[in-house]
Amino acid sequence: MKKIALFCGIALSLGFVSCDNFDLPNPPGQENPQLPSFNSDGLELTQGDAIINVQKYNDVVENIPMAEISKLVDFPDLYELVIEMQVAKDDTYAGGITIPTTIVDNIIYVNPDTFNGAIQSAITRDPSTLEVATRFFAYAVYGNSKIQLGDGAYAAFNYEVTPMNPRTVIEESYYMVGSFNNWDVTSGILLQPSQPEYSVYDVPVFVGKFEVTEAQAAEGFEWKVIPASSVTAGNLDNSFGALPSQDNANKGALIAAEGKDRAGVITAASPYLMTVNMEEMTYDVTLAIEHLWVAGNGTSQTDFTKMPTLGTTNYINYTGVAGLNRQWWLFAEANTHGLQFKMNSKEEPIVDGLVTVGNLSSAAEGTIAMPVSVRGIYWIDVNLVALQYKITHLESVSVVGEFNGWNEKEAFELTPSSAAAKVWKGTVELNGMFKINTNHSWDIDFGGVQEGPAQQTQTIVYKGGNLIAEQGTYDITVDFSMNPYTLTMVKK
Repeated sequence: MKKIALFCGIALSLGFVSCDNFDLPNPPGQENPQLPSFNSDGLELTQGDAIINVQKYNDVVENIPMAEISKLVDFPDLYELVIEMQVAKDDTYAGGITIPTTIVDNIIYVNPDTFNGAIQSAITRDPSTLEVATRFFAYAVYGNSKIQLGDGAYAAFNYEVTPMNPRTVIEESYYMVGSFNNWDVTSGILLQPSQPEYSVYDVPVFVGKFEVTEAQAAEGFEWKVIPASSVTAGNLDNSFGALPSQDNANKGALIAAEGKDRAGVITAASPYLMTVNMEEMTYDVTLAIEHLWVAGNGTSQTDFTKMPTLGTTNYINYTGVAGLNRQWWLFAEANTHGLQFKMNSKEEPIVDGLVTVGNLSSAAEGTIAMPVSVRGIYWIDVNLVALQYKITHLESVSVVGEFNGWNEKEAFELTPSSAAAKVWKGTVELNGMFKINTNHSWDIDFGGVQEGPAQQTQTIVYKGGNLIAEQGTYDITVDFSMNPYTLTMVKK
């Protein structure tokens, strides 16, 4: 790093050498002097160009000017000024990555590849233009001594950044085509992102459910994967075939292949789930799981008729309510010796208030049941592709609607009928539309299968339609003990 000698107005009374002699050889480490008093106001930074195209700088092999040293006074000339830049998603700087800079002629530069890597680590791998929060920390360095200047960051700037072009372009969706649809690219099976809340560059995993009939299995169910752009173009260009692993034809590598070449083949009839990773270029064909059974101390460990189930609409996320107590786990089939999901014994879930998140494992060894600290009912959300779970303790169950101006904070609370909290009851005045909500929020609420008049006993579903009751006083019972969940209303 080039030592700077600009703005070096050191008072002679301090007894230090002049700025002209700044580039002296480094003295022995044991003779490092103490940093004299330095007023933090003596250093000021100003922002450079607020719009940055990282690819442009990388193409011309130039570092990126991020900021300028607009003021530097009374800085000891035996020391080197070092600036480090932290890169983060927003001004909280949570999960920020700190990278080095170089200083040349008052300008603070970063390497484009280093900057791009920090954005990918701290924010996203998506190449789309985004806002990047940065802040700059200053240090005085002398030999092995590194002293931070000031109480914190000297400056914080936001930039509009276009990252470097990705090495591999990942599209928003992919499709399966093959013998099952006469290789018609317009009628393929959709493979959707496994975690749509993230960019496909951050989670490049796509999933789709399909079924192989007995006749198709006998002939050989051939398949390939194509990007959405090939569907638009109406051809098999840029298609990917299969290179099966040696011990399992339903798992292996995706390889670029023209036309119908190198198609994967399935020879057993069953409902399946196709999972592809378009960055690692792998595929995995597994049995499609219709629902999961929730086992544990709060339900049952062996009796599947007493275990609540988690349902799915996409064979990725499985959701539902279950009573949990101390520990729980999941069965993928009504067989205690079949596939089940627990957690790695070396991991611990993360608890944040009423929400607990953790990772799942299907390994037979080295796993334990997931722990629960508070007995009660929980909303369970499992991503079976990502092998992650999230449970939310339903601490309260309430009635909210037109009768109270849809104010979820002041919703009428029901009372659990037992410590297990699977059934909730109460008497409430209703007039018009209403729903059942939990924890006095709209994160997890329940309504009718479709909007309409409430019946004496009816099924309620997550995020269902508004229920309608004529004016009156009602005894209400909400039962979450088994799926489907029910609402019973008796007018007094």
